[in-house]
Amino acid sequence: MIRASFSRRRAGFTLIELLVVIAIMLVLVGLTTSGVMKFMATGPRLATRSNLRNLKGLVDSQWKEVADKARRDQVNSADPTVRATYVSNKLAQAFPTSFAEAYAGGGLGAWSGYTTYLGKLGVTPAKCPTTPTAAEQAICLMMALQIGPKNANVTPESLGGTAAKLVTCTLKDGSTIQAYGIVDAWGSPMQFSRSGSTVSPYLIQTLGKDGKVYTSDE
Repeated sequence: MIRASFSRRRAGFTLIELLVVIAIMLVLVGLTTSGVMKFMATGPRLATRSNLRNLKGLVDSQWKEVADKARRDQVNSADPTVRATYVSNKLAQAFPTSFAEAYAGGGLGAWSGYTTYLGKLGVTPAKCPTTPTAAEQAICLMMALQIGPKNANVTPESLGGTAAKLVTCTLKDGSTIQAYGIVDAWGSPMQFSRSGSTVSPYLIQTLGKDGKVYTSDE
């Protein structure tokens, strides 16, 4: 009888055993969740860096072609600063950082492909935002890659969903447009700017959702 009673008492788990099992399960769930979260955070970072390297190669190719051609063009002056200004203006014409710059064409006349494209979107010179936004810069960069001077046949589809998607831009009159723009892997528009430096003549950058700044100079 004593043996039978002892067997019955050991048939189930004690409260302490249940608590230990639950604690182990919680630890395992915590470790799994942490691993998944780290993977979810790492994926966009890697994709954004990869996209920036790809974009830099595409922009470099077009940038070099425009600059080389501008250096061969006839300029009515032997002054090297005049030549340098002309090259800079041609690059501004080919790689505008805003809708207003696209219409200004670096002071050399707007690129016809750009004015046609912007006109179809409903963007006119009077509607150009006063201060360029990231969305505007992202659209301009996609426009330059897609229908720019080299005609590299870059499309949103060829860049993929983590590098190009529809972004919304607010115009000066308060209306909005949607067009494909360059984005980071979180879907935020990337900023595109030019500089007078020969080392880093342009910059593509974004502030990721992880709080880090990613640039084409990395």
